[in-house]
Amino acid sequence: MNSREPPGTGSAAPLPTTAFIRSNAVSSVPNAACPEPIVLTWCLYEQVIIMLGKLLMWIVSASLACVMHAQSQSNEPEAVTKPEAVTFCALRKNPKVWDHKFIRVTGYVTHGYEESSIVDPACGDYRDGSEVWMEYGGRIGSETMYFGPISPRNRENNLVVEGISLSLLNDAQLQKLDGMLQSMQYSRGVVVVRATVEGHFFSGRPSKDGNNTTFGGFGHFACCTLFVIEKVDSVSDAPLDEEEKKHFAEAFHLPPPLPPAPRKHR
Repeated sequence: MNSREPPGTGSAAPLPTTAFIRSNAVSSVPNAACPEPIVLTWCLYEQVIIMLGKLLMWIVSASLACVMHAQSQSNEPEAVTKPEAVTFCALRKNPKVWDHKFIRVTGYVTHGYEESSIVDPACGDYRDGSEVWMEYGGRIGSETMYFGPISPRNRENNLVVEGISLSLLNDAQLQKLDGMLQSMQYSRGVVVVRATVEGHFFSGRPSKDGNNTTFGGFGHFACCTLFVIEKVDSVSDAPLDEEEKKHFAEAFHLPPPLPPAPRKHR
């Protein structure tokens, strides 16, 4: 008796036990037909795996590109803001023009009791016009005693004036200037040192006295405009000459310096 085939199978060969594994031909053609239910399931599974693999490769490539871009940006030199050079006389004459500006100025830096200023005898009388109070930026204070918020020697954070954070380059030039200003080597503790400095300037508020308009709001009794030292370019080692000593003695209401003592002849 001839063996009978199961109904509905026709002459098709039975499905092998490994038919659920895709052949190379099917895996290489994304839209290949998968006629059997088990084979179709694995077709979709492998397509998902392939898509996830491509997505992962794209994420890794994008991440590496971002890292390389960040490294290239960090290796580029930071833009350095250059100060605008201004004479001290121009600064006193037109304070509002230089308000909030980063500038370089040469003058005489002074320090003492109720005194911390930048001055220049060449600009006329010390009390004529807007005076310029001096303070350090960064975390180092001038430690000036005056009527107002006393400047501490050390700060927890950088000095902030009118919303501007002010740093300070603590190098050999700063230490030289500060060492001289803190030495109290002149009469009544007023020290005068010629220096070129960089920093931000603040004009403060205008006030009118007759026909004269001056600016202030900083320093002793809110007397002055403000210059915040952020970098010291140079410090002069030359002592004051007699004319300079006389000028500053009058400016600070000090007795004039004594004339040189005559030499004794043996």
